[in-house]
Amino acid sequence: MVETGLSFKEKLLRTDMTIVICVIIMSALSLLTLSACLPSVELRCLLVQAFAFSVGMVAMMVIMFLDYDRVSMNRIALAAFALAVVALTLLLIFGEGNGVNKNWIRIPGFPLDIQVAEFTKILFILSLSRHARLVKDKINRLPILLGLLLHAGIYIGYVLLSGDLGTDLVYIVITAVILYASGLNKRYFIAVFAIFVVSTPVLWSFLSEYQQQRILVGFNPWLDPYGYGYQPLISREAILNGGFFGEGFGGGFVYKILPVVQSDFLFSAMCEKFGMLAGAIYIIALAVLVVRIYRIGRASGRRTTYMVCVGVATLLFFEFAVNIGMCLGILPVIGITSPFLSYGGSSMLTLFLAMGVIQAIKIRIPEEKLKSESDEFYRVLRIKRK
Repeated sequence: MVETGLSFKEKLLRTDMTIVICVIIMSALSLLTLSACLPSVELRCLLVQAFAFSVGMVAMMVIMFLDYDRVSMNRIALAAFALAVVALTLLLIFGEGNGVNKNWIRIPGFPLDIQVAEFTKILFILSLSRHARLVKDKINRLPILLGLLLHAGIYIGYVLLSGDLGTDLVYIVITAVILYASGLNKRYFIAVFAIFVVSTPVLWSFLSEYQQQRILVGFNPWLDPYGYGYQPLISREAILNGGFFGEGFGGGFVYKILPVVQSDFLFSAMCEKFGMLAGAIYIIALAVLVVRIYRIGRASGRRTTYMVCVGVATLLFFEFAVNIGMCLGILPVIGITSPFLSYGGSSMLTLFLAMGVIQAIKIRIPEEKLKSESDEFYRVLRIKRK
C-alpha cells in the first residue's frame, strides 16, 4: 500500500538522501576529472557536463514531486511508448552522427546534441515494466512472451537502424532482466543460451575479418597493440600510472594520448589523476546506489514499480561493468559510458530523470514498510554469511 495525498513538505522530508549523496559524489568526480584534464579535453565538455548536472538536479526534484498516482499507470506506459517511438523516428529522419550512424539530433541554439537513444532508455523501462506487470500470470505462455519481445524489439530495432550497437546491447540486457524479474521461466533463458552457443560458429563465419578482429582484440588488446588494442592498453597504463593516490590535479600524462578520454575512458583519467582511491569512491557510490534502488523497488509493494527499479538498477550496473571492463582492457570497446562519470549531457540528464522516477516511488512508501524491508535485507545477509 502506498501513501497518497502527501504535502510538499512531507515529500521533501522523504527525499532519499542516499540517492542524492551518491549521484552528487559521482557527478562531482566527473566535473573534477574533466577540469583536471583541460586543455586535453575541450572546455565545452566541462561546460556541457556542468549544465547537464545543474538541469538534471532540478529535473530530478520536479519529477519526484509529481503525483503519478493521479494518472493511470497504463496511460503513463502508453505515453512513454508513444513518445519513444516518435523520438526514435525523428532520430532516423533528422539524426546526425559519425559515418552511417545517426546518434544525435542537433537543435539550433541549444547547447546540447540530443542523444535520443539515451532519453528513451527510461521510457523503455517504464513501458516494458508495465506491460510485463499486465501479463504477469501468463508471461510463460509463448504468445504473451512474443508480445513482450515485440514491445522490446521495436525499441531495439529503431536503435539498431540508427547504428548504435552499444546502446542496443543495453536495451537487450534490460529486457532480459525485467522478463526474469517478471517470472519468466528459466528454460527460456537456457534455450536462448543454447541456441546462441550452437549457432556461434555459423554467425562467426558471416562476420567480416574487421569485425572478427575487433571482437578478438576486445578480449586481448595485445593481439593488435598499435591498432584496435591501442585504446584499452593506454587506458590500462593510465590507471597503473596513477597508483593509489594518483598524480594530482595537474599531474599525469598518459591520459593526454588516450582517444575519447572524456567519454569512454574518463574512469582511466580519473584514476591517473586521483588514484584508485577516487576509483574506489566512485565504485562504492555506484554500488550503494544500485543496492538502494533495488531495495526501494522491493519495498514499493507494487509489481510495476518494482520492475522499474530493477530496470534502472540494471541500467546503472551494466553500463558501469562494461565501461570498467573497457578501461581495463578485458572487454571490447563498444562505446558504453560510465554512469554519472563519463562526459555526455544526454546520458547525465537521462540518469537524473531516472533518479527522479525512483525518488517519486520512494517517497510514497510508508516508513514502516521501508524499515521492514531493511530488516529482511540484513536478515538474509546474515543467513548467507553463516
